[in-house]
Amino acid sequence: MILFDEEDGLDDTPMFKQRADEMEASAKRLKDRCAALLAGAKKYRDGITTMLDATNAFTAALADFGGGSDEESLHLGSAVMSQFIKVFRELAGFYDFLRTQLDLGMIERVQKDWMEGVLAAARDERRKYDRKASDYESARVRHQSLKKLTKREVLEKSHADLATARCGEEEARFELARKLTEVELSKRYSFLELVVGAVHAHLMFFRNGTDLLGRLESPINDALQIGEHLRAEKVLRERGLEDMIRGRKEAADRREALIAREVAALEPVPGSGAPGAGASLDGGAAGNGGPGPASGGSVVLSAGPGGPVQMSSANAELSADIERLIRTTRSTSGQQVSIIKQGYLCKRSQGKGRSDFKRRFFVLDSNGMMYYYSHK
Repeated sequence: MILFDEEDGLDDTPMFKQRADEMEASAKRLKDRCAALLAGAKKYRDGITTMLDATNAFTAALADFGGGSDEESLHLGSAVMSQFIKVFRELAGFYDFLRTQLDLGMIERVQKDWMEGVLAAARDERRKYDRKASDYESARVRHQSLKKLTKREVLEKSHADLATARCGEEEARFELARKLTEVELSKRYSFLELVVGAVHAHLMFFRNGTDLLGRLESPINDALQIGEHLRAEKVLRERGLEDMIRGRKEAADRREALIAREVAALEPVPGSGAPGAGASLDGGAAGNGGPGPASGGSVVLSAGPGGPVQMSSANAELSADIERLIRTTRSTSGQQVSIIKQGYLCKRSQGKGRSDFKRRFFVLDSNGMMYYYSHK
C-alpha cells in the first residue's frame, strides 16, 4: 500500500510528488474497478426486478385462473391454490427486499460515496494542488527577478505574495495528501462491507424463502393425494362411460340383426285379387271391397277380452325400420310386385261420436305397400 511516511514528510519534494502520483494512479484504477462493479450490480438488480415482475405476473395469473370462490375455481382446486398464491406474494416481497438492499446497500454507496464522493474529491484536490503549485512557482520566479532591480517597497510586496502563494501551495498539498490517504485506507474495508451486506441480503432472502416454501409441504402432499383420488375417479367414470357406449352399440347391433332376420323371414305368398288402392306402413289407403282407414286410424293386431290391442311402439318402430330397409334396398321400377305377408287384422274406425273396430284382410307387398279388404 502506498502512503506518505514520516521519513519523507509532506514537504514539497520529488519524493512527495512521486508518492502523490502513485496514489493518484491507484485511485484512477480504483475508479475503473468501481465502474465495472457498478455496471454488474445494476445488471444484477435489473435481473432481480425481472424476477419480481415475473413472480407478480405469475401470481396474478394463478389468482385469475383458480383463486376465486366460484364453482369453477372450486373444481380447479382453489382451496389449495389460494395457499400457493399467498406464498408467491410473500416471495415477491422477498425479491423486492433483496433488490432494495442491493440498490441502497451497494449501488448507491458505490455511486455516491466513491464515484461521486471520495474519488471525485481526490481528483479535485489534485487539480487544486497543481494550480496552487503553479501559482507558487510563478510567485517565486517573479520574486527572484525583482530582488536586484526593484525598490524595497516593491520587493517587500513581492515577498508577501510569495509567502501567500507558498501557504496556499502547502495547504493544497496537505489536503491532497489527506484525500489520497483517505482513499487508500477506506478502500481496505469499505468495499468488503458493501459486498458482505449484499451477500447477507441474499442469505436472508434464501433463508426466509426456504422457511416460506417449507410451509407448502403439507398442502402439496394433500394436493397430491387429492389428485390421485380424482385421477382414480376419472378412470372409473371413463370406464363406466365406455361400458355405456358399448352397451348402446351392442343394443343397436342386436336391433339391426333383428331387422335383418325379420326381412329374411318375409317370404312371398301368392295372393288373389288385385288391390285397388294401397296403403303404406305409415298410414293406409282404401282397397277394393272395403273402406280405407280413416285419418288418425291405427292398425290393431288382435282383439282380446278387454277390447282390441293396438300395435305396440316397439312393433311400430320395427315396422317402420322394415319399411325403410325395403325402400332403400329395393327399387320398384321395372320389378314384379309380390306379396310377402297377408292376414286378418283389426282396424279402428272413427266417426262422429263413435269409435269401433272392424276386421279387415291386410296384404303387405314387396314395394312396402299395405292393402286391406273387407274380406279375403
